[in-house]
Amino acid sequence: IGLVHPEDRVRVDALHLRLLQSAGLFSDEFRVSLANGDIRWIAMRGEVFRDSKNIPRRLIASHFDITERRRNEEQLKQSHDILEFANEAGEIGVWDNDFIAKKATIDHRTRNILGLPPQEAAFTFRKFVLLLHPGDQQMVQSAFVAARRSGARFAVECRLIRPDGATKWARISGQAEIDPRTGKALRMAGIVFDITDRRERERHLRFLLREITHRSKNLLAVIQAMARQTKNTSRSLDEFQSLFAARLQGLSASHDLLVNDDWHGAWLDDIIRSQVAHLIDPAGGRMSLRGPRLQLKPEAANNIGMAVHELATNAAKYGALSNESGKISVFWRMIAAQSGGERLVLDWHEQDGPAFSPPDRRGFGSVVTERIVPRALDGQVLLSFEPGGVKWSLDIPASFILGPAGT
Repeated sequence: IGLVHPEDRVRVDALHLRLLQSAGLFSDEFRVSLANGDIRWIAMRGEVFRDSKNIPRRLIASHFDITERRRNEEQLKQSHDILEFANEAGEIGVWDNDFIAKKATIDHRTRNILGLPPQEAAFTFRKFVLLLHPGDQQMVQSAFVAARRSGARFAVECRLIRPDGATKWARISGQAEIDPRTGKALRMAGIVFDITDRRERERHLRFLLREITHRSKNLLAVIQAMARQTKNTSRSLDEFQSLFAARLQGLSASHDLLVNDDWHGAWLDDIIRSQVAHLIDPAGGRMSLRGPRLQLKPEAANNIGMAVHELATNAAKYGALSNESGKISVFWRMIAAQSGGERLVLDWHEQDGPAFSPPDRRGFGSVVTERIVPRALDGQVLLSFEPGGVKWSLDIPASFILGPAGT
């Protein structure tokens, strides 16, 4: 008794006291502290016998050193705890299908993934099949049957329709334990985890790739038309290079705004500022912007960006930005459409520019502002050449607007 570990001594003393009172069979496991400092685990099994007067007279017991077994059990427990922690952290569910006992078992994480309540009755493989999306049932069942026959590992990704109606994606993997004598599967076990978020990201990525392909084709068509029209209206190669580079820069400015918002849209005031920033400081007093803060769809952002670039370039060459006193007012508003709904009206007004006459020929800028942009946006344009500069008004459907700020 003196060798019993202090933490176990109270319990061992209590056992001995109980044996003196009741006798009979007993068993216990406890630690002992040896003289060399080692701590060993001992298993004690035995029986206390009574005499004819029912008084305990003899104790027969055997002791076994079970230190290695206890260490193995402790290591096994630690491994189990680590695995359980990892599964919990990774939200990985565990399942087991015992073919001999005809019993399927799932843990609480698997129930969460399947959308089953904790108090759900006994789980069966048939119940799992009923949760599969009809389009995936045959594929999953075939994978299970093949793995049960071969014992090979398997993994499938499938859709689950939970009892609440929600559709989830799951990855299920596992392996069958094959009886070497009969070649038949004894059980199959594995893991399952929710991959809905990953699948949604992949779907969104595919959408973005399709959008990029579509937009790239449209962009190339715009650049080709821009190059062709610039060539037709340029008097020399140097003029072509200068005009074409400036137009590409304007197109790039609109694209930068769209990219910054994941091609969702661009704000109208930001588009205007980006197209005039290479000519003047939009906040420097020579330009005023007024109107509600509106976010335009990509198609409208690109086309209005091209129009504003051409207007600003023309103003720098011939209009209000070609002298020291000219100013530009850009304002926009929503108006009621005759057919119902609303329309966006954008006005570009130049004041105090030098006197000039309407151009004798129509260049690419005129083609953009008078034909390409209104046609692309199902809109209307009014253009006039006033003594103080150009007045340009664009009227387009409100369907090209994503929404005002804060929506």
